[in-house]
Amino acid sequence: MSRVAKLVLAILLAPVAAVFAIVGGLLIWGYSLFPDDASAPDSSTVAPNVLAGFERHLDANRDWYATRLFLHRGNRTLSQREFNVAGVTAQLWLSAFWTSSQRIAEITQRAYLGHGFYGVENAAQGYFGRPSEHLRPEEVAALAFLTRAPSSTSPWCRRTAFVRRVSVVQSLSEIDPALMLENLLPPPEGACEPAA
Repeated sequence: MSRVAKLVLAILLAPVAAVFAIVGGLLIWGYSLFPDDASAPDSSTVAPNVLAGFERHLDANRDWYATRLFLHRGNRTLSQREFNVAGVTAQLWLSAFWTSSQRIAEITQRAYLGHGFYGVENAAQGYFGRPSEHLRPEEVAALAFLTRAPSSTSPWCRRTAFVRRVSVVQSLSEIDPALMLENLLPPPEGACEPAA
């Protein structure tokens, strides 16, 4: 190979090598921002009806939501820049090493579902007064829907907004919103009053 050919090859490959170095550096930085416990949740602890319901009714954002919950384990705070870099790395990590059921388990165990309820089990007890494995499919769908905007679509305080927004969600279109709320417990006193 002539000197000119080697020079041309070096000039062409230099930007590629720089891109790989930058991407590699960002991935390493992103990985360094992972929580101390990066283990996958045990999906066998989630009731099968809940796992199936969340699999069906969570939209395409479920991987992003699982990533967000994963990065905030241990109540860590990340700057927006750190979160963006770590988010890309975590999305790659979770899709490579966690099953879909494990990503859904992360959501069902840690998601905020309104009125101080974190996780499906707490929300099932709070909203319906029974464990999650005894929820009807419509009730599981209601909890899956609450992962979107639990405060602005509270089934206790903003019932009309809940019903209106459920009716436009494609995966819930075949479910009557009234069935979702049929066995809803009454809200505790003061639950719908603005925080002081």
